Amino acid sequence: MRIDVWSDFGCPFCIIGKRKLENALGTFTMGDKVEVVYRSYQLDPHAQNRTLTVQQLAQEKGMTVENLKAKQVQVAEMIKREAGLDVSYDTASIANTFDGHRLVHFAAAAGKGAELTERLIRAYLAESMNIADHRVLVTIGREAGLIE
Repeated sequence: MRIDVWSDFGCPFCIIGKRKLENALGTFTMGDKVEVVYRSYQLDPHAQNRTLTVQQLAQEKGMTVENLKAKQVQVAEMIKREAGLDVSYDTASIANTFDGHRLVHFAAAAGKGAELTERLIRAYLAESMNIADHRVLVTIGREAGLIE
């Protein structure tokens, strides 16, 4: 059996879904026979590489700062509970994920696509790294053994 999953590294609900799928496959007696293929999907293909203040982001989202902060806390708690990942929206950097997806496709050819997907999710959501920065991507590629 094959499961195709379309996701983006910056999507908090994608990591929750990823963990739930992994947990479900872990309890399935034939889970090791299931091939999971991650597909590229950009939530915001027009995203610019930038860091926004909470005030700027709230304005862009048409929310009050208080509502935005409450949502961020709620989502961060959900990610922690459901996916075991600590997310800090206070230091988050908004980045275009296109080049990260390109790197995952390159990694998939070397059998490391799933590993790199996980690493980019962690880099973007938990470590506030700008995964559009090619220097960051090269470092992550080196960590995965893709680049010497």
